[in-house]
Amino acid sequence: FVLRKSRWKQGGGEFLGYTVSVVLMCELFLLLVSFSLYQDAAMSLENAVAVISRDIVSCESLAEARERARRDARACLGESAALPKDGIKVSVDYAPGSETEWKKGNYLTVCLTGEIVTYEPFTSGERKVSSLVMIERNGEK
Repeated sequence: FVLRKSRWKQGGGEFLGYTVSVVLMCELFLLLVSFSLYQDAAMSLENAVAVISRDIVSCESLAEARERARRDARACLGESAALPKDGIKVSVDYAPGSETEWKKGNYLTVCLTGEIVTYEPFTSGERKVSSLVMIERNGEK
């Protein structure tokens, strides 16, 4: 009984040190995975806004552009664990300083907002990506 007691007294510090270092290593690994998930989701948002911007400039009206932007956002972003579909919002509006009618040469602002969910609260959050594009076609008359 005396030998067992002395063994626990000698190895207690090493056990605590090992436990703390393993927990910190796991937290560091989780943080690295979270940062990579965040970067992947953010890059997906930037690629999606580029595709949407190129697609809506040839529409005939603002309503058509908004509908096409919603459809393209669902198609481009697909299903992702870090970027849930219910957290994605798309808006298409006339750019500040531009006329508010659909005609060739006016500018549009495309905003894509996504709620990025990762394993860490530091890397989770809302990301907004926008693009300024020029209308290439006149509307129907």
